[in-house]
Amino acid sequence: MSIHDTLTRLSDSARSRLEALARRLEAGELDWEEFHALATTEAARRSSAASSLAVLAVAAELSRLTGTPRSTSTARAGFDLEEAAYDAITEQTSTQSFDLDPVAAMGIAGAAIVMAAYQSTTHRAMTDQGVSFYRREVEPDACEICRDMADIVLPTTHQQWHHKGCRCVAVPVSENGADQ
Repeated sequence: MSIHDTLTRLSDSARSRLEALARRLEAGELDWEEFHALATTEAARRSSAASSLAVLAVAAELSRLTGTPRSTSTARAGFDLEEAAYDAITEQTSTQSFDLDPVAAMGIAGAAIVMAAYQSTTHRAMTDQGVSFYRREVEPDACEICRDMADIVLPTTHQQWHHKGCRCVAVPVSENGADQ
């Protein structure tokens, strides 16, 4: 199973859990405060898992590149995961999309929150591990813009650009630019 597969499963899980909470809100099973608290907790839990996955992915790729086992860094996302989840849920629930279709809006938010945590932590882990360069790895169904940017080597001083719904991941190219 690839990193994309694992990340997709995690995103899909966040999507389905937040959709289920939105259905419960619509059905009157949850009041607004309960819904918001549960949605924030769920998004933060999935973000934490994505963050851990990012740290492991960076360590694994560096181990492969250098031929030396690497321990995982203690990198965390570049932001507080729970606060980011709370803010994202709050923002999403105040949109017109949420007013029109809360289930779909929460599904989209769940996947986006997980990806943001993964992407932020990947960047932080690469920086913490001394990685100087990375490349974009795309999925087979990536958009044309992302496919055009695939495999371009960039310095880690520049965080990878993402569009809404982007599932591309940054992959270390070398440690300290040694094998460029």
